[in-house]
Amino acid sequence: METNPHTNSSPEPATFPSQGEESPDQELPGLGHVSFPPSEAFSLPDSDSFPPSESDEPSSEPFSLPDSDSLPPSESDEPSSEPFSLPDSDSLPPSESDETTEAYVPSYFGGDSPLPSSAYVDSDIKKICDSTDYPSLCLSTIVPSLNGQTDVFSVLEIAIKASHGYASTAFSMVKKLAMTPGMPNQLVAIINDCRDSYDDVLYNFQKAMTALPARDVGTMNTMLSAVLTDVGDCQDAINAAKIPCPLSVFGDKLTNMTSNCLAIASMIQ
Repeated sequence: METNPHTNSSPEPATFPSQGEESPDQELPGLGHVSFPPSEAFSLPDSDSFPPSESDEPSSEPFSLPDSDSLPPSESDEPSSEPFSLPDSDSLPPSESDETTEAYVPSYFGGDSPLPSSAYVDSDIKKICDSTDYPSLCLSTIVPSLNGQTDVFSVLEIAIKASHGYASTAFSMVKKLAMTPGMPNQLVAIINDCRDSYDDVLYNFQKAMTALPARDVGTMNTMLSAVLTDVGDCQDAINAAKIPCPLSVFGDKLTNMTSNCLAIASMIQ
C-alpha cells in the first residue's frame, strides 16, 4: 500500500528572526510559507474618463455684471427720515495728534484735571494764576506739568505748550468733522473755514514757542493775540449758523487758555 508522503513527514521547526532582524520569509509555527499575490499600484483615474461638465465648455457670451434693478434693495438705498447730526466725539477714532497731546489734555474734549488742593499748590503758582482771568483753569493746566521751577517765565512756557497741545487736539477734531459724510453744505463750509483758522492757530503757537528761548515777550504777545483772532473767527461762524457743533467746546476753552497765557506774559519784567 502506498503511503502519502505529506502525512508521514514531520513539520519543520519554526524559525524566528533575532531581535531587530526583519525576515520577509518568516514562517509561523504550524504554517508553511504563505505568499500573497502582489497588489496593483494605486493610480488616479485619467481625466478623460470623467464626463464633461457644463463649466468645461467655453461660453460664447461675454461676461457682464448683473443689472442693478435685479439686485434686492438694501437698507442704505432707502432715504433716511432722521435729521443729520454730527457724530459724538467719543465715536471718532483717535488720531496720531491725539496721542502727542495726551500729557496736556487729559480727555478728548480736554477736560480739566482735578483741581489740586490749595494746600498742595505752591504759593508762587497760586499767586500767578490768581492774576489771570481764569484762575482754576490756570492751576489745572500748570500744576500737572510743573518741573520744580515756579518763576513766571517757566509758568508761561508751560501754559503756551499746553495751549498748543490743546489746539492740536482741536485741529484733529476739525479734520475728522470734515470727513463726516452727509453733512449739510452750510456746515461743510463752516468746518472748512475752521480748519483754516486752526491751521493758523497752530502756526501762531509755534511762533510763540520759538520766541520762548529768547524771552521775546513782544513776539509772544503778537502771536497769542493772533490765536484769539483765529479762534474767534471759527467761533463766530459756528454761532452764526446756529448749528450744534462739538468744535465750539474747543474754541471756548482754547480762548480762555490763550487769555491766561497773555496775562502771565504781562507779568514778565
